[in-house]
Amino acid sequence: MATVYRRTDQDSPKPYVASWRDSTGRQRKRSFADEDEARAYLKELRLGRRDPDVERETIGDYFERVYLPDKIDLKPTSHASLVSLWTNRVAPVWAGVRLCDVTHPQVARWVTGMKAEAARGELSTSRLRQSYHTLSAIFEMAVRDGAMVNNPAKGVRLPKLGRTTRTAITEAELIALGEAAGKIDVQHRVHVWVLGYAGLRWGESVALTVGDFDRRRGQLTVAKSVSDADGRLVLGSTKTAQRRIVPLAPWLAEELAALVAGRERTALIFPGATGRWQRNQGARKRWWNRARDAAGLPEEVTPHVMRHTCASILAASGADIVSVGALLGHASVQTTMAVYSHADSDALRAITARLGQLGPGSDGRLRAVQ
Repeated sequence: MATVYRRTDQDSPKPYVASWRDSTGRQRKRSFADEDEARAYLKELRLGRRDPDVERETIGDYFERVYLPDKIDLKPTSHASLVSLWTNRVAPVWAGVRLCDVTHPQVARWVTGMKAEAARGELSTSRLRQSYHTLSAIFEMAVRDGAMVNNPAKGVRLPKLGRTTRTAITEAELIALGEAAGKIDVQHRVHVWVLGYAGLRWGESVALTVGDFDRRRGQLTVAKSVSDADGRLVLGSTKTAQRRIVPLAPWLAEELAALVAGRERTALIFPGATGRWQRNQGARKRWWNRARDAAGLPEEVTPHVMRHTCASILAASGADIVSVGALLGHASVQTTMAVYSHADSDALRAITARLGQLGPGSDGRLRAVQ
């Protein structure tokens, strides 16, 4: 007979005990913090929705056996980030704890400890939140699988992320940066302007091959990206796993055509010194920072700032936000991207045609916009 009773020791964090006999006649027990939760558990057992043996599995064993294999389709960078969070932040505290023993106060105390680390400057708020969400996601899967009654991480208060300032430079500064980079190598000049005027992510730009550039139409096909996973450069799909067409301003298409003239279709447009993909950090040390300093720009001007700069230039030229999102490949406009993914997209061409009025003049200054 299944029953619920209360322990006599008042200090127990789980004073209510669900008691029952399993199919072999063996007496089984499970402790709960709440009486209703204990009774609901017995009901779930009767309906065959719970497996007491799985519930006694440790979080570490469950992560290795169930959770991590379920994430096999993650991009290499995302998979590496998950493993890093587990190994460095979650596992040291939780790997040896049984699923059935986790309580909400335990999770809350763990988060409080991380808040103290953040206050001392030893942990970023972003890393704190990622650590919590990793543990919570494991519990959610365990609940789905019948290994836990509920998610004990729910309701834990997290610190809010501070507002990130989205830096963008002016078009005049973008031109100066490109010219400074061009004094190091002409390829770098074109690379800077493709980032700033076409809004590509760094990984997308270094993955470009000559075959991705349609000189006649003056456009790029962006369908792949290079990412850094545990120190290895890996070629994969774009961040949103979407293919998009990026029309170029006529003057920029001419610059690009001159750069790739005579190269094979499979050759990289912006190769590193070894002929392979450029790593973001390595390029910044080799030439980006030098060009940035020569242009008189602050240290926070990184390659990613070029995307914000592109959005700023497009907005100033009158482009609507939906079309800007489509051009930049933002996930929030995926439906719009499906409409604007064709080579003859009038909407995107209308935007980039405005950029044809911009760009560097022969004297390095902005061309006049009519």
